[in-house]
Amino acid sequence: MNDIKSFNPEKLIEAREFRKITKNELSKKIDVSVQSLVAYEKGKAIPSFDSMKKLVEALRFPYQFFFQNSVSDNVSKVFFRSYASATKSERKSQIYRITWLTSVLSFIEKYFELNNANIPSDFYSNLSFKEIKEEQIEYYANKLRIYWKIGLQPVTNMINLLESNSIIVAKGNSESSKIDAFSKVDPLTKNPLVFLSSYKNNYYRTRFDAAHELGHIILHSNLRKEELTNENLTYLEDQANYFAGAFLMPAETFSRNFFYPSLDEFLRLKKFSGMSVAALIMRASNLNFISEETKTKLFMNYSKRKWRTNGEPLDNTILPEEPKFLSLCINALLEKKILKVGDIIEQLNLPLDEIANLINFDFANYKEKENPYFIEIKIKKNENQKRNLQIFELTKKKEN
Repeated sequence: MNDIKSFNPEKLIEAREFRKITKNELSKKIDVSVQSLVAYEKGKAIPSFDSMKKLVEALRFPYQFFFQNSVSDNVSKVFFRSYASATKSERKSQIYRITWLTSVLSFIEKYFELNNANIPSDFYSNLSFKEIKEEQIEYYANKLRIYWKIGLQPVTNMINLLESNSIIVAKGNSESSKIDAFSKVDPLTKNPLVFLSSYKNNYYRTRFDAAHELGHIILHSNLRKEELTNENLTYLEDQANYFAGAFLMPAETFSRNFFYPSLDEFLRLKKFSGMSVAALIMRASNLNFISEETKTKLFMNYSKRKWRTNGEPLDNTILPEEPKFLSLCINALLEKKILKVGDIIEQLNLPLDEIANLINFDFANYKEKENPYFIEIKIKKNENQKRNLQIFELTKKKEN
């Protein structure tokens, strides 16, 4: 157990803000004055052992969490979908979550050799985001489709496609209806991170969100962190949305399969493409397949059918796509008895429910999971590892 003197006040702030508990609320839960709690958070006082036990219980974080070093991140960029409408506390919670996801990935890399993201360096846009035009977004989307050998047909499983190309995807409860997804691009790491919210749990929305975050990764990796302002957010979100539409429904594919601008026709295309009717209308408009007047009429009819408030037809007919890669890694560590659940908690120093949320893993009902079609596990021994731990190499399976 850590010496109480090594208590990190920044971790107390992190845990409290993540749980969205005010100082006044927390002070009552741990039976100290607000002034004492403020002193803890400013590093001017150290909680007693009794107060630490109460903090652990009230905030539901492991004891060791409060004695970790703070993570300084001045390089990576985090892109939030629907970020502008989120409250300050909702934004902070997700920033902490993406930091923890980075820690989970670092933990995974202790035991697994991960491939670099399968995106050549010249596939990333080197333009300023204000210089990127729609035709260039079409180019980047089509270029990546060709490189990933998926042709012009609809993407069968968007999340599996990202994972099979070594983009790390997590999906869990963001606890906010205002944040659908976020991604992290860090020039110092080889695997971009994408977190998808399961809050609305919609198959079509999840696919679009995943493609949207891929758009940020391709188009905005060279963005400077100081450019991530609310003023620039509209540009960035519009470009990522355009990329998502272009990647999920290439112009040539749309042209071959689109016959008449009606909601029923777009509903037919929804089944074909895996995109929502609303997204398809916007895609048709972006390609100039429909006029601005027609788009307006379609959305008026869309609202009259109450699809905007009650959801579109087919929304609840297909289960949302789920990531498998991170949970497969944890499953392998447990199955091969390299680690126990307690070891994982001890190394990550995060609440078990949050670990489960980040990696989509049910620890309570753990059982061996089937290996996804795109991954094979090769076990090898690294003689330099202490205690001769086994290291796993995860590679893509060869397609038949």
